[in-house]
Formats: sequence, structure tokens, C-alpha cells
Amino acid sequence: MTSPQPEPTLTFTPKRVAQLAFVLIGCQLVIRAWVAASNYFYWDDLILMGRGGRFPLFSSELLLYDHDGHFMPAAFFFTGLITRIAPYNWALSATLLVIGQAAASLALLRTLRLVLGWRPALLIPLILYLFVPLTLPSFSWWAAALNALPLQIALAWACGDAIKLYRTGHVRYVFSGTAVFVVSLLFFEKAVLVPFVALAFLVLYLRTQGEGTPIRSAVTKCRRLWTACAAVLAIWIPVYLTTVESPITGNGRSMSTELLHHGTSLGMLPTLLGGPWRWERWIPSPAWADPPTVLVAAAWVALLTTVVMTVRARRGAAWIWVAAALYFLASVVAMTATRSDADTTYELAQTLRYFTDSATVFALAAALILAAPRVVRPGYPSQSPPACRRSSWSVHSSRPSRSSTSGARTRLATTSPTREYRCHRIRMLHCSSNPSRSKCSFPSPFRTIWQAMFSRHCLIAPNSLPALRFCAPSTTADGLSMPK
Repeated sequence: MTSPQPEPTLTFTPKRVAQLAFVLIGCQLVIRAWVAASNYFYWDDLILMGRGGRFPLFSSELLLYDHDGHFMPAAFFFTGLITRIAPYNWALSATLLVIGQAAASLALLRTLRLVLGWRPALLIPLILYLFVPLTLPSFSWWAAALNALPLQIALAWACGDAIKLYRTGHVRYVFSGTAVFVVSLLFFEKAVLVPFVALAFLVLYLRTQGEGTPIRSAVTKCRRLWTACAAVLAIWIPVYLTTVESPITGNGRSMSTELLHHGTSLGMLPTLLGGPWRWERWIPSPAWADPPTVLVAAAWVALLTTVVMTVRARRGAAWIWVAAALYFLASVVAMTATRSDADTTYELAQTLRYFTDSATVFALAAALILAAPRVVRPGYPSQSPPACRRSSWSVHSSRPSRSSTSGARTRLATTSPTREYRCHRIRMLHCSSNPSRSKCSFPSPFRTIWQAMFSRHCLIAPNSLPALRFCAPSTTADGLSMPK
């Protein structure tokens, strides 16, 4: 008598998660190529190309030009080079925009993998970054993209290098992180925030890993990276102050409240739900978001619900939310201080380009929340067996023979001693035997993502083998009740 064959199921192996991640990036690039193909040079693009064609590439007139309060020598040099190769050729510029977007997406994927591994949960922050419309306005404008894309690359890459340097201590990550910081700083002065974001990211990551003194550990173990970045800033700040006239207008205080409202409720938040759905424009100004009221209300409800649920479900999530909010507020403050005057309209904040880089920070914050240990609530066991205590699991299993009628049990082996999960004991069984005892099915992608975000139980084990299916028996062989 032969045992019943298990039904084919969908498995989230590390290889499949990686494939899905690259497919998603490919889809994003197709969309971005379509968007770029429908645009052309606009406003500041003509200034950059005009100066790039007029002055020598290495002249101070080109590299040290104060462009409306921006210090961006690399942007002028790059545009001047493009002008000499193919002047006013949008096809070449659009191709370079897509390549830059690919670099930003891959840099983020690298850091997400370092935090979450090749787990289904990695797809959540990746999808957030790839398809949120928050990054579209700056991408489709050549001059704005020269600021935004290098900054997004640097934010993601520097955070990844900070983790790699902490783990390995290899000096190459000092050189890599510093080089990316320098390049981004030459494209956009806002890149001064990159090392501070990387430090905060590493501290919050170490908190999720159960490090007792995360600030001290992050500062001491990566001090060579922070020292190198400080040396770069010590050189760059005097050059900036002597080259660029102060862009601070002094009119931002009276407009700050309304600009914050327009930038948050009518700008950033609706994009997190795929908005703004509608765009308006006053010729010749750039387009600005005009979301319907129902979308604004839905965005606030979704945000507050997500904050409450993650803070209740994930330890340390509140600090991560605070850090992400502070970065966005810093972007709004910078916009208010440098772009507000008597002729400024509040719709300026709805153009979205002043906080495009927040999309990268939000994705990194989402990854940290997913990596944080789950909170134990009253009514659940406070102690967990050794198999459920550690942060990173690898699943070991032997395939049962065809004649076997009692499926082999899976054992969970811990591989990281850095933090504890306090969770229920998990049994994962092969579903080829005794179907009446256990209710076995592999969760759908939506259910997997939902559990990864909000579940307080250890229902998802990373690095599972292809042959395994998740089983949630109501009662296991030893009588232990399992949460459903």
C-alpha cells in the first residue's frame, strides 16, 4: 500500500524570493522606461546643458556654479559630458535615468537582504520602494534626478556597508561607504545626511538583534567609516559655504504649518496607497499632486493602523517609526527654509521632489520593523523552547521514504546568538502522513506577508527547504496546542 502523494504547493525558497525580487525590479524599470520615454528636457535641464556646453568640463565656472542654492559639481560635469557626446539627445538621457534607477533599486535590495535574508518578508519593503509614486516626479525630470538618484543610492549603500563593516570589520567597506558618500555629496548637498542615516540605521538594526549597547557598538566597531565621513564633511562644508550663497529665505516660519500639511497629507501620504490619482499643473510650473479627499483620509487611516499594529507586534518599532518620521520632517524643514518666499504657493510641497529620498528611508525602516522580534503579550508563554529563541533559523530536514507512514519531523537549528524570540514552540511536519492529525497547507503570498508584518507567533521560518510545507496542526503529537 503506497502512501498518498502530497499535493503540489508553492514554496518560498531563498532562490525563489531572489528571483521574485529581480522580477519586481525588472517590472519597475519597464515602467520607468515608459515614463522617461514620454518626457523631455525641462527648465533647469536647459540651464545645466547650456552651461555644460559653454564652459570647459573642469572649469570653476562650471563645477563651482551656485545653481539656485545648490552645490552640485558632479551634476554639471556629468551633464556637460553628455552635452558633448549627444547634445539635447533625450534618448541617451532617458537611458541613463533608467540605469540610475536600476542602481538605486539594486543598492536597496542589497541592504534588505543583509537585514532580512532571502525571506518572503523582504518583498514588502522592496515593493514599497519600487512602485510607490513618491519617486516618480524627480525621476522624470533630468535635473531633479541628478540630485535624487545618487542620494537614494548612497542612502541604501551606506546602510548596507555599515552592517557589513560591523559584521566583518573589513576595511573595504570603509572605502566603499566613503566613496559612495563623496560621489553623492558632489551631486546633491542633502547627501550630508547619509552618514547620520547610516549610523541611525545601524543602531536600530542592532536593537532588533538584541544588542545591549547598540549606540556604543555601532560607533566603536564602525568608527573608521564615521571618521572618514567626518573628514569628508570637514573639507566639503567650507567649500560649500564659500561657494554658495545662503539659500535660507527667512520666510519659512510663517508658512511652515501649511507646507507641512500640503507635503504630508496632500503629498507624501497618498503616494503610499498608489496615489495621488490626480495631477494638476500651472504652466510653466511642474505638476503637483491633487489627491481626492477620500484618498487622503484612507492614507491617514492606513498609516495610523499600521503604526499601532506594528508597535504592538514588534519590539522597538516605535523608535523606527520616530526615526523615519524625523527624516521626512527634516526634508520638509529644508524645503520650507530654502524655498519659501512671498511668491511661494503651498502646492510647492505637493510636487513631491523635495522628499523623494524618503521612499528609500521608509523601505529601510520597514525592513527594520520586519526584522524586530515579536512582542509577547499577557496570556502567552513567557518562555520558549531553545528552538525558537534565536533570530535566524535554518531548517534541517530529511526527506521521508515513500514507504514511510509517519512523516519525519523537522528540527529548527539556531544560527545567530544575537537576540531572542519569545514565541510558541513550532512543529513543522511533512504532510504525507496522517492528514487527520494536522491541517497542512502552505500559506498564500498575501497571508505570508501579513504574518510577517503583524503575527506575534513564529509561523514563518526563513531559509526553508523546497521540500517543506508549513503545517499548522491544531494539536501536535505531544499535545501542544498551536495558534492558528
